[in-house]
Amino acid sequence: MLKDINLSDKITQITNSSNQLNFIECQKLANMNDPEGILRLGYFYEYGIGVKKKAFIHYQKSSNLNNSNGMYHVGHCY
Repeated sequence: MLKDINLSDKITQITNSSNQLNFIECQKLANMNDPEGILRLGYFYEYGIGVKKKAFIHYQKSSNLNNSNGMYHVGHCY
């Protein structure tokens, strides 16, 4: 998971460059139940970056995996 610094750096790069390719990378990480990957996927959905807006489900899933940023974004939705 994201305990590895290199993976964390990769996720940051994913959401900062080519949107369509990076969306797919975030989906892969989310499918591995990576809480930060799920959170980043939520960003794509919240801001409609190449996709329809549907972030809450991803923020909630990230939150359920004890990701504090996911918890914050769930609260922000209310």
